Amino acid sequence: MYFYDLLRPPIGRYQPIFNTGTVAALWTPLFDVLINYITGDNQLKHPSIIAATAGEHQSQYLHIPTDAPASLNRAMHYVAANYRGKIYIADVASCACISEPHLSYLFKKFCGQSFCSILNQVRISKAEHLLLEKPGRQVTQICADVGFSDLSHFAKTFKKMVGISPGRYRKQQLRASSAKATINNFVEIV
Repeated sequence: MYFYDLLRPPIGRYQPIFNTGTVAALWTPLFDVLINYITGDNQLKHPSIIAATAGEHQSQYLHIPTDAPASLNRAMHYVAANYRGKIYIADVASCACISEPHLSYLFKKFCGQSFCSILNQVRISKAEHLLLEKPGRQVTQICADVGFSDLSHFAKTFKKMVGISPGRYRKQQLRASSAKATINNFVEIV
């Protein structure tokens, strides 16, 4: 039996216990260890972890305490990589190989927030980024892009966390950046 045979779904009447996203999330740390052992490199190589740690401005809204256990790190990376879809604490807990109550405890202890608060924080931070990065995109599209299924809930959550509505946030930030660019252009001319 080869290593990759362990990843195949069972044949016959047996059903896989986890969906493919959960299996991939569970195997990712093992692959990283194997790759690091083979190459002697200490950098992460798996694409989902690279995206979760380096891409899409994750450092802005995904703060993992240095003294956090590895299971919490796996959970936070799973949230960062999958925030666009429906995420349940049961999925995150199975990815982190711990129980749901223990995961909730870890979120409260090390992050000071509940799972839902952290998920909303990740989604709203990404929405802030998309509102500025894609000014032609409608707020309803950005709402769906970051994992909210209801525009009203998205707007309320955004206003609660940022202080203003998504549309006003976009207008204020774009005005401020255009004013800054105008000042910089004036300074370069003088």
